[in-house]
Amino acid sequence: MIMGIIQPLKLGKINPLLTKKLVSAFEAMGWIDNNGIGNSLKKKLDNGELQNLVDQLKAQSGKHVSEDAASILIKNAEYLLGLG
Repeated sequence: MIMGIIQPLKLGKINPLLTKKLVSAFEAMGWIDNNGIGNSLKKKLDNGELQNLVDQLKAQSGKHVSEDAASILIKNAEYLLGLG
């Protein structure tokens, strides 16, 4: 299932909306196990708070966000920030 989600996110196609959809997919898969954190991540994407998103993901990695989900979302955010 995860490859079907990640496959379309090739360089040049990553955007906040697709990254937000990834957050929702990771919630459905249980990779983000706290609704409040999922909502916070999506709100940061809506508001363009990408560095705050990265910081929150790093803080929650291995806790309420699986390491795999955090890694994927951080890479997307860093790409959007021009760091990836």
